[in-house]
Amino acid sequence: STPNQLTFIGGGCLAQALISGIYSTNTSWRDGCKISVTARRQERIDELKAKFPLATVTSNNLDPAIWSTATSQQSDSHVVLICTLPIDVPKVCLELAGIIKTLDVTSRPTVVTMCPGISVAQLQSWLPEETPVVRSMPNTPVMCRQGATALFPSDSALSRIELVAAVFREVSPAISVLPQESLLDVVAAISGSAPAHFYYLIESMITAAESHGLPTDIARSLI
Repeated sequence: STPNQLTFIGGGCLAQALISGIYSTNTSWRDGCKISVTARRQERIDELKAKFPLATVTSNNLDPAIWSTATSQQSDSHVVLICTLPIDVPKVCLELAGIIKTLDVTSRPTVVTMCPGISVAQLQSWLPEETPVVRSMPNTPVMCRQGATALFPSDSALSRIELVAAVFREVSPAISVLPQESLLDVVAAISGSAPAHFYYLIESMITAAESHGLPTDIARSLI
């Protein structure tokens, strides 16, 4: 199962990493997949248009250029990835709820979030009933396409989990589907934050090497 439409709500670093990963690979489904991304600030819109000329870029989360395709095709292969700050997620869900409600239950898009602290139950309360929801927890190495991502689907999204995994697999070689939602908090601690400790260790080793007279560029190349 692969997506035929991807919509990124928010065009920040994480969204750009995913889009770049998809466009830079030879994955079999990329050419037939419509990619759209939204952003609020004009400078970000201009940046996205320059970086992803094949994508639809807009400031409107309900832009007909995005949703007319979804409505006409009535496809269950549309994935909507909410890439905003957690504080904006409720507003985005409520905004999308109106248009999702017009779609047949079996053809509604899969809504994916990428932030801690917002449960499946909360997402379901903001979206129309039976909307497939997947919580994801990618870590920062997705920026260099070496990420690790944990997924947890709602009951209505169990049949869509491979659809979502296909998207993250472009930037995340390690994909894990968790058996219970509470484990996402553990993942956030060990996978989301832990790599920073290794970066700090590396920086400390470079500093120690410099203190013993090793030039910075040599220290970096050796460590």
